Amino acid sequence: MTLDQKRITLTLPINIDKELEHLKLELGSSKSALINLAIEKFLKEQKAKKLQEAVELMQKEYEENEELSSFTSLDSEPFYETR
Repeated sequence: MTLDQKRITLTLPINIDKELEHLKLELGSSKSALINLAIEKFLKEQKAKKLQEAVELMQKEYEENEELSSFTSLDSEPFYETR
């Protein structure tokens, strides 16, 4: 265990522990490493879910709020840089 890790106690249903044991042997890994991977994946999925919810909320706001889309009529005009 390194300094950036913390030891915890975890209670699992017996059937999940058995599956984890089989997977550990099959992959040549430790239960701890497999649980870490599963938690990391879950946390990434939750962040992506929250981000998607925020995108959907902002899209709705953008579509309904004329102040936010008032300049979209200029989107088809050419852009000229001035110096």
